[in-house]
Amino acid sequence: MSEPIVCPECNAFMRLMHGRFGYFFGCSGYPACDATHPADKEGKPIGAVANSTTRKMRAFVLHEIRRLSGFGRKIPDGMKRRYERVIYHWLAANMPWERRGVECFVSHFSEAECARAMQLFRCYGLREILSWGRANGFWAKADNTATPAAWKRPGASLHIHPREAR
Repeated sequence: MSEPIVCPECNAFMRLMHGRFGYFFGCSGYPACDATHPADKEGKPIGAVANSTTRKMRAFVLHEIRRLSGFGRKIPDGMKRRYERVIYHWLAANMPWERRGVECFVSHFSEAECARAMQLFRCYGLREILSWGRANGFWAKADNTATPAAWKRPGASLHIHPREAR
């Protein structure tokens, strides 16, 4: 059995529960503390447990990623997902992590890492992020200079947008 999860709000233990949206961890101090944490189908926690301030900051980072990747604008969904992948790769390359083995997921960010991500988003726009992605092979070009290894890099796609084929 896995290690027990401690509530970040009141330091009580959290227990696995099932609700209408699936499994989650709820604080055993409910109703005095209503802290929750998501779980997957096997009952394992998703991401790092965080207090309410860190969860709010993670929501701001996710909102900024979705805004930059074009959600809410009239562009194809495939392009939105592609922009999002490049943004995540750019964010992973620019975050000063001590633990390099952890992948870049916002659900693992601490409060300081969320603040750093928001600072990066204030300094760079989508144009600079996409040009970084093209330069580092995360956005394959339509010409014949791309090597097969460049196509297999994470985030690269074989689908070329019509504007790039020009």
